[in-house]
Amino acid sequence: MKISIIVPVYKTEKYLDKCIESILNQTFKDFELILVDDGSPDNCGKICDEWAKKDDRIVVIHKENGGVSSARNTALNNIKGEYVGFVDSDDTIEPTMYEKLYNNLIDSNAQISVCDFKFITPSGVQENKSEIKTEIYDSSVALEVVLKGKPFAGHLCNKLFKAELFENVRLDEDIYIFEDMLAVLRILFNPIKIVYFSEPLYNYYLHENSAFHSKLTERYMNSSHKACQKMRELVLEKDKKALVSTVDAKTINSDLGMLSKIAGDKEAQKKYSKNIIKNLKKHLNLRSFKKLRYRAKAKALVASICPRLYLKIMSRKQGKAH
Repeated sequence: MKISIIVPVYKTEKYLDKCIESILNQTFKDFELILVDDGSPDNCGKICDEWAKKDDRIVVIHKENGGVSSARNTALNNIKGEYVGFVDSDDTIEPTMYEKLYNNLIDSNAQISVCDFKFITPSGVQENKSEIKTEIYDSSVALEVVLKGKPFAGHLCNKLFKAELFENVRLDEDIYIFEDMLAVLRILFNPIKIVYFSEPLYNYYLHENSAFHSKLTERYMNSSHKACQKMRELVLEKDKKALVSTVDAKTINSDLGMLSKIAGDKEAQKKYSKNIIKNLKKHLNLRSFKKLRYRAKAKALVASICPRLYLKIMSRKQGKAH
């Protein structure tokens, strides 16, 4: 068995068939597909079982609801493949994704192979128009690449890993924002090689139920802050002090994103803005400020000095967009 493909499943019955079809239609055939029904209250469990009857490469695990990290960890405890990949149950992948990821990994003698994303919205596809290229990084460089998110970030689902990298790594089950990035960072503290291929082979769907469009909740906010704090502690623990400012910049960008989520909601602003601004100011220092892009710098300054003005500006921008 070459590859184990892990799909955590929860309340995605509307999208699940297409996801499974796209995996079974891979040009790379030597894999097992592990579908983890994470106590889904809809028909997802039945859908998984029906697919397992049609293809003997499918393994279904039914468990009590514990969240996406719990589902992935359960699958990681049961993989048989030499390599492991992850797909979200409301997304699809291009037919050649795992063939290209695998070939690039083998040809480069790497331990992680990465491709790009294609973002699909209700109005159409956001194409990656840049020239297709292949780049190779050692793990020390890849750490900063992942934290900056350019040219690739810490997502699990656009990567193929040597399974042995997860022998001592599992996902944090007490957070659900950036939990994948934390796992990738832990792996990258090992001396390994990463090959990046810029072709968009993973189809990420931005639909009304996706995390991208979700409203801000206290659980989301606290989880984001906790994850960023864990990243900070991790780079300090591994004596990578030079990366602290990059982590702080990522924390600031996360806080700016949460402020944007509540820009048009007065009630949410009352509940969350004070905490978010406090966290943003805590990490806004000269070194982290230099790590921000120009627009983020401007946003961070306005948000920290005059939060009400920032929220008003963002609310107006969102209103014009709609």
